[in-house]
Amino acid sequence: YFFHTRRLLAQSPVPTTISDAYSERLIDGQSFDRMDMIVGPPGREISQRMYARRHDDHMLLFVQSYQTDEQLATLDAALNGIKLDW
Repeated sequence: YFFHTRRLLAQSPVPTTISDAYSERLIDGQSFDRMDMIVGPPGREISQRMYARRHDDHMLLFVQSYQTDEQLATLDAALNGIKLDW
């Protein structure tokens, strides 16, 4: 999934920096792949974390967009509260 996301973002006119490393996070006990990026022009950047997992024939994707550590902490708390019913 992230391979295609990278290719699509490379065509965007919006400046985007994507981390070369991937990591993993458990959300309600399920493993999600994580890709980090910074989107936007200098001085107006927004950090994003994308979490993706295949489930049957579908992809489930969560995107966190933030500018401060406090915003990220709030978003992480929301992810910690997610309950997947599969």
